[in-house]
Amino acid sequence: MIGISEKECTKRISDIISVMRFPLLLMVVLIHCSMFYRAQGSVPVPEFAIRTMYFLSGSMCSVAVPAYFLMSGYLFFGILGRYRALTREDYRSKLYKRGWRLLLPYILWNFAGFCMMALFMLTPLKSFFPGLNVNIDFGYFIRCFWSVTDLHSFFQTAGAPVDDPMWFIRDLIILSVLSPVVEWLLRVTRGWLLVLLTGLFIAGMWPHLVGFSLTGILFYSVGAWASIAEWRIIPVLSRLWWMPIVAVACMITETIVYPVGLQYLHAMSILTGVAGGLWMAYKVSDNQALVKRLGSLGNLGFFIFAFHMLISAEVVSALCMMVRPVSDISWLLCYFGAYAILIGVSAILYHAVGKVFPTLTAMLVGAYSPHKKQ
Repeated sequence: MIGISEKECTKRISDIISVMRFPLLLMVVLIHCSMFYRAQGSVPVPEFAIRTMYFLSGSMCSVAVPAYFLMSGYLFFGILGRYRALTREDYRSKLYKRGWRLLLPYILWNFAGFCMMALFMLTPLKSFFPGLNVNIDFGYFIRCFWSVTDLHSFFQTAGAPVDDPMWFIRDLIILSVLSPVVEWLLRVTRGWLLVLLTGLFIAGMWPHLVGFSLTGILFYSVGAWASIAEWRIIPVLSRLWWMPIVAVACMITETIVYPVGLQYLHAMSILTGVAGGLWMAYKVSDNQALVKRLGSLGNLGFFIFAFHMLISAEVVSALCMMVRPVSDISWLLCYFGAYAILIGVSAILYHAVGKVFPTLTAMLVGAYSPHKKQ
């Protein structure tokens, strides 16, 4: 591993990213299948079921978005080296590509979310959502593309657009635009900015700013500095076999103390979980057939990621009404059943829309380019 060439290293990193993309997107779906809010209400959820759901959705899957920010930061600055700064041409080229890959899907999905909300509120369908009361007006339409929620938990975004998972894309767009600032700060501090950001992340100290989550800034900056400083990623990853063990230990400990929320413990679960996930992807990337298969599922994964939240609340509620869970098994049946349904419905819709409207589908998943035939 010491003698690995730069070309081989670049290829291996590309394979690792291809391996991680689809599973990470599916992990986001599992987060939104959790039923913690029901446990906090009048419906009791058995101990084993709630801790299982917390371990999977609340702890293990919480590494998905940070890992994506890290990969995005690395990819944006992947063209750079230690002695080369981000040129205007590089910057314009990157932003142009991200306009099609990020901004266009962001606008389309949130517009779809607004249309669905308007359909629910302005038609007889409203009777099926007695707890939902949204005033559909121009102001709400504008907020749909920035934030219609106000979440105060440190590990959640300060606010999310109408299609909730799109907060990640919104923050990523902002970080992409501010990439010259990120690069300048990292070079000036010689990477020590990452130490400060990590300390703030563990301590849970960050202002409530929509569009500027510390999770995004920290992990995007780590990925950026890994490229700018030319970290020897592959040789380091090859020695991190112990990191998944540490990550699982942190996650199990966090699950045991739940519902007590320990900021530093959850932060350590995320930090070690991202590192452990990278090591596992590194091992999987040995299998080139699997790399190609997982890489080919990237567009499907993004469609599932973007669409599932538009129907997740309805699917979870409908399952709970039909099953009327009481035992651990019945609650977990609803939990995993909702996960399977959301993935299945999203996948079917992806293939159906793709056959009828291939160009629209390419736009929705960030694969559209005006310079190539769709």
